[in-house]
Amino acid sequence: MKKILIIIVFILLTSSYSFGELTEVSVEVPEFEVSLNGEVIDSDHSIYPIFVYRDLTYFPMTSDFVKGLGIRLHFDGKTGIDIRKGTVSVFKQEFLSHEPQDKMFKASLVTFPIHINGKLIDNINEPYPLLMYKDVTYFPMTWRFAHDEFNLDYRFTNTTGLSIGRVRETASLLANRVVLTVGEDTSQVGLTFDMRTNEPAQLSVYNESLELISQSDASVESLNIDNQMLYVYKAQLKHLDDSTHYYYRIETDTRKSKLYGFKTIDNDTTLLFYGDIQGYKLSHYQDFYNVFMASRKNREVDINYIAGDLVDTGEKWAEWSYLEQAMLGEFSKNIMVTAIGNHDKYGSSEIYEKTFNYPKNGIEDLEERNFYFDLPYARVAVWDTESYSKYDEESKWLKDIMSKTDKFKLVLMHRSAYPMMYDEIFIRNLSKTFDEAGINLVLSGHDHIYNRTTMKNNLKVLPGEGVTYIVGGSGSGSKFYQQYSDRYWKEVIYDIDNPVYTVIDIKEEVIEIEAYALDAGESILIDQLMIQK
Repeated sequence: MKKILIIIVFILLTSSYSFGELTEVSVEVPEFEVSLNGEVIDSDHSIYPIFVYRDLTYFPMTSDFVKGLGIRLHFDGKTGIDIRKGTVSVFKQEFLSHEPQDKMFKASLVTFPIHINGKLIDNINEPYPLLMYKDVTYFPMTWRFAHDEFNLDYRFTNTTGLSIGRVRETASLLANRVVLTVGEDTSQVGLTFDMRTNEPAQLSVYNESLELISQSDASVESLNIDNQMLYVYKAQLKHLDDSTHYYYRIETDTRKSKLYGFKTIDNDTTLLFYGDIQGYKLSHYQDFYNVFMASRKNREVDINYIAGDLVDTGEKWAEWSYLEQAMLGEFSKNIMVTAIGNHDKYGSSEIYEKTFNYPKNGIEDLEERNFYFDLPYARVAVWDTESYSKYDEESKWLKDIMSKTDKFKLVLMHRSAYPMMYDEIFIRNLSKTFDEAGINLVLSGHDHIYNRTTMKNNLKVLPGEGVTYIVGGSGSGSKFYQQYSDRYWKEVIYDIDNPVYTVIDIKEEVIEIEAYALDAGESILIDQLMIQK
């Protein structure tokens, strides 16, 4: 809320100027699609939705729309607001919420003085005056204002809706389930997206100045969903610099998607670790979204890890759709890494495998399930706990790749070697491989109880003297277990029914770990540890 009040300087109830009584008018959210600079606007989940008054579309003058429209604002308590043409920036919609937005509501007439490009506007007598909703000023997209005063392109059709922007393009290409995934090193990022049509597509990557820096073709696979064909595309973003903002869009011969953005990984890397989601209804995924957003309030996150069981039944397309719907596009701008869980393969693992685009450097026939990647100060291996017949091959592979690095050594997997409820001996036997490979930290899930221990030769030792194991607990709060019995390896346990996330800072000589429970929306520190090289 502070961000909104600081940036939107023209939304004032000032003691130095009397605005008088405000007149209310009825407005409604448009049923047609609206895009700005090629990006479709989400009004259904917006705190400040676009609305229509007397059949004309109004935009909120929040910071994201101001940048996208290329507007400069100045407010003075005596002279009111001055709105002038400025420089267009990338439009990335902010201020989204899961709370349902009313389709019809009231807005108020703005009565303080308004200057547009230096000219005083008689707002009270304007046919389409500036309005105010939730203390935010709304600007009418008339031809006179949008086109003549601010040189914005302005097009409306019954099929594509309203398109406004400085660049004449329409976000007519609709890509679904856009997911960024970790690359083999920090110079690469994987990308996956779905479309209902099968046509050649390519990925265009831009720098912060929106200069095109690379283009690459996307491969395509088919996925049969409820007797309807879906096409899954995969591409790579390559030759990226660390700690840099990039933008990308998906293009075909005739259409372009909206513009997406993300930031590459820093040398000192912050990894956010979440336990199982295992959702089977939309509210479970919305709960995970709340955990996901709470975990990054005080941190700039580089990479995100989910310990498997993203869904409850892997073959159910509805559950994957709930995940996409609840995350509000976060997977398109945050680099993700996951481990396949037992629930992700219930019925079939095909949807899981076609949702992600991971490095192809693991065991043959385990693409998207077994791989490794390099962070600046760590080599991280993802172990497929669901392919039991491949354990010997995975063991040999793990010891081989870890023998070739002097960085910190991490393993990410689903089932846990030292859990508090489950007791799977065949998973615990993997600890011998982890000892031999010199692993520093194993992150896992499956157990839905947060716990941490450090083990060597199947005996509990002090942190730094063996392999530290962290079980992530529940990532969403959809399902909790209770401790079955005392386990000899127990060191730290959090067995209260709250979702948990773990912040892992990986630096050159130390890994710093802090685990938090989310209790009534508040993050509570439940564990912390340092692992020295």
